[in-house]
Amino acid sequence: MCGILHRDGAFAEYMTSWHGALVHLPDSMSFEQAAPLMCARATIWHAINQANVEAGQTIPIVGIGGLGVLGIQFAKARGYRVVAIGNQKIGLRLATEVPSHLEPDLVLEYDDPETTQKVSDFTDFTDEIGLKAAVICTSDDNANDWAAQRLQPTGEYWSQVASQKTDSDLIQ
Repeated sequence: MCGILHRDGAFAEYMTSWHGALVHLPDSMSFEQAAPLMCARATIWHAINQANVEAGQTIPIVGIGGLGVLGIQFAKARGYRVVAIGNQKIGLRLATEVPSHLEPDLVLEYDDPETTQKVSDFTDFTDEIGLKAAVICTSDDNANDWAAQRLQPTGEYWSQVASQKTDSDLIQ
C-alpha cells in the first residue's frame, strides 16, 4: 500500500484509488514479487519510455541496482540493445540472473579503462556521434560523468536519482 499526499490510506488494509494507479496482480505473484511494481517500476519505466530510442538501438543503463535491473528488463522487453554499466559486482551479477531474453547484451564496469572502447565496438558509437540516450540509476558522480560525456550533442540524459554534485558540473 502506498501513501498519497493529502489522502487517507497509507496504512490501511483497503483503500479506494484511481484505476490508472493500480496494478493487477495475478494469483501466481506474491506481494514480495510485486513490490517493485510500485514506485520503482513507475520511476524507471518513465525514463525507458521517454528515451528517444527505437527497437534495435542501443541504450546504456548506468547503475545496476534495483532500478537498473528493472530498467534492463523493461528495455529488453521493448526490443532495445542494452548495455549494463555499473561498479557493484552484485548488481552486475543480478542483471544476468534473469530469463535469457531479459539479460543485457553487454555488461561492463564503468571504471574499467576499456569500457568506452567496448561500448564503441558494440554500437555505432564514436566520439563524434555519441550515445543517443543514457538512463542513469546511480548517484555516483564518476558514472554520471562517464555517461554525460559520451552523449550526442542532442542526446538524452535520464537520471533517476539525485547526483551528489550540488553545482552545474553535470550540465557542462
